[in-house]
Amino acid sequence: MKDEVLLIEDGVLKECTDKSITSVEIPPSVTEIGERVFENCDRLESVEIPSSVMEIGDGAFAWCDRLESVVIPSSVTKIGKEAFIGCKSLESVVIPPSVTEIGREAFEGCASLESVVILSSVTEIGDWAFYCCKSLESVVIPSSITEIGEGAFYGCNISELSHPLLTIENGVAIKDNQVLYFTSQSSSITIPDGVTKIGKEAFCGCQSLESVEIPSSVTEIGEGAFYGCNISELSHSLLTIENGVAIKDNQVLYFTSQSSSITIPDGVTKISKEAFCGCQSLASVEIPSSITEIGKTAFVGCKSLLSVEFGGTMAQWKAVEKGEDWNCSVPAKRVKCSDGEAEL
Repeated sequence: MKDEVLLIEDGVLKECTDKSITSVEIPPSVTEIGERVFENCDRLESVEIPSSVMEIGDGAFAWCDRLESVVIPSSVTKIGKEAFIGCKSLESVVIPPSVTEIGREAFEGCASLESVVILSSVTEIGDWAFYCCKSLESVVIPSSITEIGEGAFYGCNISELSHPLLTIENGVAIKDNQVLYFTSQSSSITIPDGVTKIGKEAFCGCQSLESVEIPSSVTEIGEGAFYGCNISELSHSLLTIENGVAIKDNQVLYFTSQSSSITIPDGVTKISKEAFCGCQSLASVEIPSSITEIGKTAFVGCKSLLSVEFGGTMAQWKAVEKGEDWNCSVPAKRVKCSDGEAEL
């Protein structure tokens, strides 16, 4: 059956043929909203889901930028993966008691979502289900939950949560004395005493984070733990951050600052591959003459980088810069050296 812009077959809503719709009322003949039916309907502001619907398919409302609220009827038992991913205007959602599964990345990137109530029927929260819901400050998780997926609340704004499967304390998710990931948009985070490990990429992309206190109990800091944060300085036996870059064994591992200008400290000998990858705020960088190697794609995606300065000579630079394909990586065309300018 074709009802204007909605294509329905055997109770399954298969397609919305008009991506410019602003509102939709799904007819009561529908029992399932199919995969990616309303994906990229970026003008859709309201939707009415009838009580006949039992499943919301994968990516059903993905990237509906203007969708502010949705009422999920008590007939729905499953919310598919990526069902509401990228719905950045979605402010509230109530998961009805009929739902038993919230799929992987179901609400990822719903930046306006402030609170979620999950009722006792739900047993599983999928991987990255609420990833980067930056406004999400509170969530109620019932005891019925038997599985909380990887990174389920990564990049939210939840300070505290106590559940047998996951503890959030001081804005970090902790399990088995390990910081799994950040759950707070605070500019300052104190990692609780007793934590022994900060996991790989635990704070990756936490642009609001300007300072972090690491207790003496921490004996391991994972790779890329503070990649893409906004930390200028940090001194720890396991990791040094100076001038907005993470340094270990005289090597720049990655950037930790959103500053538009970064000066790499003297004495550093290597910039690792992809060290500044995607650092879109970086407009200028000063590289000391002590650098002897720049890893491949170290500055890839630095779309604002217009100024590159090198403390050594043009001859030194020629030997150093060969690992990077500068023409494809940055808008800068020349590098200022101590004895002139060289082409990138």
